[in-house]
Amino acid sequence: MWNSCMTKNKRVYFTCTAIVFICVILGQYYLRRHVVKVTDLPNGQVSQRVTMNGNERDLVWRMTVGTGRKKRLPTVIIIGVPKCGTWTLRQMMMLHPDVVATENDVHYFDKNYTKGVGWYVNRMPFSQPGQITLERTPAYYFSDVAPSRIFAMNPRMKLILILREPTDRTVSNYVHSYKRLVERNLPYNYTPFEELAMKKGKVNAKYNCVSKSLYVNHIEKWLDVFPRSQLHVVDGDKLRTSPAEELRKVENFLGLDNFITENNFYFNKTKGFYCLKRAKVKYCPMSSKGRKHPDIERSVINKLHDYFRPYNKRLEDILGQKFHWP
Repeated sequence: MWNSCMTKNKRVYFTCTAIVFICVILGQYYLRRHVVKVTDLPNGQVSQRVTMNGNERDLVWRMTVGTGRKKRLPTVIIIGVPKCGTWTLRQMMMLHPDVVATENDVHYFDKNYTKGVGWYVNRMPFSQPGQITLERTPAYYFSDVAPSRIFAMNPRMKLILILREPTDRTVSNYVHSYKRLVERNLPYNYTPFEELAMKKGKVNAKYNCVSKSLYVNHIEKWLDVFPRSQLHVVDGDKLRTSPAEELRKVENFLGLDNFITENNFYFNKTKGFYCLKRAKVKYCPMSSKGRKHPDIERSVINKLHDYFRPYNKRLEDILGQKFHWP
């Protein structure tokens, strides 16, 4: 009887011990993947004053795991411009093994700044030491506060700006606005592009899709804060026709080994632009890309070209970069 009880107790003891051990291992794994750890920011970046358990402390946050794989602040940001190919550029850059990127627009430096650095870092992808973390929020380009806020966090931040021919961008923005309403089953009143872009026979400068194509109106606020050497401007039209060439320039700007070649792209005849190829897998960035544009009156297109031309010339002079736009 006594021996029988001892045997049963030993079985219970060893079973409980095994369960506790497994729970400890699983708990450590969870903490390593999910628990925020206080640490120093790289490159002498400043910490932020936050409230924790009712006490204000100067803290910075970073997700950590034991292998060196962790969430890091970005060192590169795609700052704009919407409807110029920022998502496609992000996808192409991620062909490089040393680049990881955020999935969605983060809007930290324009809309979510008060949420703090911890909130921002937690939206970054995990990366390995030596990899570059890339953030993409195209709306930053139009923000008055984003340049100084980014500089305050990291004065050495590298910025990427992608631009396309402004008339084409204006029409693309128009198409995108309506398609989003249709895709979300939201009510709308359809208005032809010509009626929105023109007013009394002249270009409607107040139309949002037009005003956002005046790139020069925003470039100086960035160059007032960051040196030109930290801003790389991608020609969005060349990215469509010669993606490998434009990606080589991006790699050089970021100090990356040249990895992306013509073999990483193939021309999709249905969409009318280059898509991506990794090993034997072919894929296009998003199904919504390459939407068909409506036929716009030629006279309206010509007036838009004439309207944008002096602004484009000023932009080229400021950037010291030539664009072959009409």
